[in-house]
Amino acid sequence: MSKLLKVRQFRHTFTRNISEYVKTVEQQVHPAAEGTVKSFKYATYFVCVPLWIVSMVNSYLKEQEGHHEKPPEFIHYPYMRMMSKGFPWLDGKHSLFHNPKRNYIPDVGYEESVE
Repeated sequence: MSKLLKVRQFRHTFTRNISEYVKTVEQQVHPAAEGTVKSFKYATYFVCVPLWIVSMVNSYLKEQEGHHEKPPEFIHYPYMRMMSKGFPWLDGKHSLFHNPKRNYIPDVGYEESVE
């Protein structure tokens, strides 16, 4: 008897009306409480926006003070910049994304000074 009951329950899942499965958006989503919406709105305007402005000012000030830095003194370590053959372009010492103000070249040094 119990096996017959299980078969009927299984059959019932396929014979239901499709409208029982497909619900409208209003039926699926619970409406948000007014307090929740209001608190998220306040958090956005009074927390996120000021933090965004402070971070923009901070990054601008860091960028302004970074232009006056001199490049660090180069210390030659024997395990760094080991090249068995040069790059296939130009003179072979410059990488593809070479920055003459920031990248040190062995036996040459910094090509341009930062001012």
